[in-house]
Amino acid sequence: HYMRMALARSKQATITFSSEAFYVAEALILIAPHAHRIGELLLYEVSSADQGVVQLLMKSSMPRLQVLYVNIWQLRGHPPTDLAAHQVLSFTPTRFPALRSLSLGSCRLSYSSIWSQLHTLRIRELRQTAAGWTLDDIIETVRGCNNIVRLELIDVSTVTESHPRTH
Repeated sequence: HYMRMALARSKQATITFSSEAFYVAEALILIAPHAHRIGELLLYEVSSADQGVVQLLMKSSMPRLQVLYVNIWQLRGHPPTDLAAHQVLSFTPTRFPALRSLSLGSCRLSYSSIWSQLHTLRIRELRQTAAGWTLDDIIETVRGCNNIVRLELIDVSTVTESHPRTH
């Protein structure tokens, strides 16, 4: 397989991985042992069925990762209670010390202290947040993050336990 050979020959070089829909799970399984080498991880279209593989990869330490883009899309015929609605991608500065740009689409979100090291934060199609966060909570948290120079909130709707809210 070409990808295995390329990973082996590149030794310790920094990896940029970009994928759209097809074979995402298989490719992520191949690069998982090289997670410490990933500098950019661009997952433009990850099906909700493959989100578990993304979760496993995100538990790895990625000291070189500077740019992360993850967009989860719902498979047709799968109920909205699928993985995309229940799992939160977790980020910590100890696992991602170099992360500067974070773009999330259709992911469940929770606050992480990693936000303070970001220069770019892009959140698209946020439907749920962990622990009942509201959009106001997100904006207030970002206000305290002095390094963020670009914030994009696109099609963001959050629901709290007490009432629905759309912004």
